[in-house]
Order: sequence, then C-alpha cells, then structure tokens
Amino acid sequence: MATGHWITAKGAQFLMQGGWDDVAASNIKMGLLQSPQPAALDTLVENSNINFITDLISTGAVECTATGYARTSMTRVNATEDDTNDRSNLDASDVSFGALGGAVNNTIVGTFTYDEGAGTDGTRLVISIDWWATGVPTNGGTFTVTIADHYRAVPV
Repeated sequence: MATGHWITAKGAQFLMQGGWDDVAASNIKMGLLQSPQPAALDTLVENSNINFITDLISTGAVECTATGYARTSMTRVNATEDDTNDRSNLDASDVSFGALGGAVNNTIVGTFTYDEGAGTDGTRLVISIDWWATGVPTNGGTFTVTIADHYRAVPV
C-alpha cells in the first residue's frame, strides 16, 4: 500500500488562488476512504491527476460506508511562515467523525479533502488525497483524523 499526502494539480491551483480563504469554512470537507487502496492511485503522478470526486471513485477508490459516516467540514486554523524550514505551513483542525461504524464497519486507509462548493461529486474539486501505511478499523466510536500542517508551500 502506498502512503503519502498528495495534493492534486487542481487542488494546488485552488489553494494558490486563495480558494480556502475565499469560501465559507463549511465548503472544505474531508471524506474517508476504505480498504482496499486501488493500485491506480499508488504514485504521486496518479493522485495529482485526480480532478473531481467521481474521478477518484472511478479509479477504484472506495468511500467509507460504515454506519454513521458522513463527509465532514474542515476548519483551516492558520497559515504560518516557518523560516527555520524555509516554508509556509497551512494547518487545519483535527477532523472527528462521531460514532463511526458499529453495525457496519470499514477499515479506513485514507482521506480526501475537497471543495464542496460545486454541488455534485462530478464537479466537487479534490484538493488532496492521503493514503495511510496501516488501515484503521471503525468500531462505532469517534474516529478522529489528526492533522499537523495539512499543506506546506516550499520555495523552489
């Protein structure tokens, strides 16, 4: 299973144009991806070419189907200049999915961050995709995705 926090090309453009700052906080959301991770998304290039949620799903990625699952709004916390590491960090609050699983459980292997604004999965822009090294099973409890510096911009 490939791991990584990969921003899509459209997602990078969205962020560079100030997309997260220009929309209501509830427009940026996170969804969960269940096992198995598709082989069609095991490289940076393959992930960067995803534009919309339907593109993500058409590769074989499977969105969570556990009891109580719903895509959840994210909150951008702060963008900070980090002169020590020569970058800028864009952080977000941790995302909690309450009472996830129980009757129907999944093994979560990743997340996707997207812009809700366009209205349908065929037009909802995928900003980034995260794949984890180890799947995490749902069990009916709160499922929290811990975030530290969700995006980093580095001078080239």
